[in-house]
Amino acid sequence: MHPLPESLTTSILVYFFNVVTLCFLAVAPNRYKLMNLLVLLMIGICILMVACARITYKLKSYLIISIYNLTNDLCLPNKTFNQIKQDLNSIFQFEINYGQNFLFTSNSFINIYQKLQSKLFITIINSLDVYFSRYSLNNIHQKNHSLIDISIKYGQNLIFDDYAINNMSIYNSSILTIRFQYSRGALQMAMNAFSNINQGQDGKLVFQIINSSNYYLRFNQLTSLERIEIIDRSLSSNDFCRISNIPSHILVKLLFHNQCSCTIYYLYRYLYRKLLRNTLENLTPFCYSNMSFDDIEYTENRCSFNNKINNCQQMEGEIQINIPQGICQENLKLNKNKSEKNLSLILILIIISCLIFTITCIYILFSNNRSLSLSNFISKYFHHYRYQKLLRFSTDSSEQLTPNDQQEFNNKIRKIIITYDATTEQIQPYLDTDQNDFIALNNNHENRDIRLILNTNPMNEIEHNNTLEMIQHR
Repeated sequence: MHPLPESLTTSILVYFFNVVTLCFLAVAPNRYKLMNLLVLLMIGICILMVACARITYKLKSYLIISIYNLTNDLCLPNKTFNQIKQDLNSIFQFEINYGQNFLFTSNSFINIYQKLQSKLFITIINSLDVYFSRYSLNNIHQKNHSLIDISIKYGQNLIFDDYAINNMSIYNSSILTIRFQYSRGALQMAMNAFSNINQGQDGKLVFQIINSSNYYLRFNQLTSLERIEIIDRSLSSNDFCRISNIPSHILVKLLFHNQCSCTIYYLYRYLYRKLLRNTLENLTPFCYSNMSFDDIEYTENRCSFNNKINNCQQMEGEIQINIPQGICQENLKLNKNKSEKNLSLILILIIISCLIFTITCIYILFSNNRSLSLSNFISKYFHHYRYQKLLRFSTDSSEQLTPNDQQEFNNKIRKIIITYDATTEQIQPYLDTDQNDFIALNNNHENRDIRLILNTNPMNEIEHNNTLEMIQHR
């Protein structure tokens, strides 16, 4: 665990102060007044050092999302990244390596706020086609040297639909960079791909194209872009159609070592009459800045821009921006099939559970005693279970019944007999069972009533309760 820079700086100052104090103690051990004066002087020097020194702390926070080895096309849904606020040199990176086709749907990145040198990277490496549909990057604000870097490497096509990047502010030396590097396909842009882009205070839109010769930069003539940079090999006359749709009011900065060609002259066809010489030299290549205005005008006439523009317009009819929506539809079908399978499995389990519950209820209701309700059945089973756990005795109270005798005792059929006592004129229920478990008394010989009385023993209360339970529930 490394300490924070503030703690580290404080520790260094304290260590330095302690070392100097020990040195003073060693030099003048008996001269405490001089030592106190020197310590006081050292404290003052440290305060001046802290007040005058300018220390910059660079704290970084990282959020990196990496996806590798995708076998299917990927569709980034709506509001995948929403309300991202970056501050104080923070880094957010979304990276895909070795994938298939990739589609940014509407509002994939929305409400992004950057400041204080924060960075946002969208990097796609070793993939096929990458599509930015309408409003893929929407409502993005950059300030204080922040950076948004969209990088496509070793891929095929990079395609921007109309309004792909919409409502974006690039202020305070912030940069939006689009890198198309070592790719086999083409960089294609719709005419309104960059819409409502606000630039100010040295904000830049940079296209870095390396070893990817097939690209077309197209902008609406009413676009609010102020300045772009094209970092590529030297632009030749064959690259005229690639930049022919860049409006004349946009400041275009090229590499300084670009060779002058009709393409270069076309980019600055109006700017050299509007800009100051110093400003023009900072934008144009070396070959262009050394030419006089008369030489530039003569060369422009030789290039015959009108004929070249007509040829480019015929080629533009062949350029079509098609965003395959089937990528998202296939993903939706896969997700829908998975959800349907899960739902079917849940329904099957619910049906099976209902069948089991129904069969159980039918069995309970149509058992031996159909008049019993479900609650009485449960209560009966519960008391029967408790009754099985209790000990039972024979007529000899000291002799416990064996398990076999208990099983035989449980299997006996018992009946409740209602008897009438003529003397007391009372009716009492009695248990009809073997005479072994009870004592038979005949107190009234005339009425010949036989009364069953429980045999008294030390377990009299338990046996009496058991007998009552058995009478009530059997």
